Amino acid sequence: MKTRIVHTRFWQDEFVNTLTPKEKLLFIYLLTNDRVSLTGMYELPDKYIKADLELTDKELEVAKEKLQKNNKILFCDGWVKIVNHDKYNSYTGEPIQKAKLKELALVPDKLIHYRYPIDTSIDTSIDTPNKDIYNHKSKLIIKKDNQKKEVIELTELLFNLVSKNYPFMKSKEIKQENYDDIEKLNRVDGYSFDIIKAVIDWSQQDDFWKQNIRSTKKLREKFETLLVKVSGKLNERKVVNFDN
Repeated sequence: MKTRIVHTRFWQDEFVNTLTPKEKLLFIYLLTNDRVSLTGMYELPDKYIKADLELTDKELEVAKEKLQKNNKILFCDGWVKIVNHDKYNSYTGEPIQKAKLKELALVPDKLIHYRYPIDTSIDTSIDTPNKDIYNHKSKLIIKKDNQKKEVIELTELLFNLVSKNYPFMKSKEIKQENYDDIEKLNRVDGYSFDIIKAVIDWSQQDDFWKQNIRSTKKLREKFETLLVKVSGKLNERKVVNFDN
């Protein structure tokens, strides 16, 4: 039986309290129905939603538009993407990582990188923790001391693996912009921390890519290409160590 985590604070959330009863029903349904995957991206045609929730075409259209405009749920060609799925369902471990990557291989690329035309510099997630943030030249800057634990760990992981691969090179100091690159891979680009870790690990084992991925900036620039390579390895049933 599948399990997915929904915080009890959901019902006190300011955004949730702006929804009508049917919009609330759709929201909680999209977070908990039996099609929800480990990646938070799954196929769910409208006809099944309407049948399960007894919604009219108009009711469903209005509710979907509201959830999408507020960057909670994205809808694309019969597929659903829960924007903050990994924030509340952070399952870990090598088997989970591999299962997520196998699921990801079945998800259309268009959905993985799908962006609704909103201001993604603003974090509109439910139950967002307090962050020490300030605006600088219209960009969201998050101080390292208040970064998510996963952001810090993954940034340091890449730097450590690069140093290990090239011990003769002078180790570079980790700067705020490096943490920001990893944070944006998760928050803006929509990749889970497990998947980011898997891609970092693989990139630093591959003879070609470890020469080209030696910074967080380059990692983010080439992430889509790297992800295809990692997924391809799994599809070919080749052994890839995702947990150094």
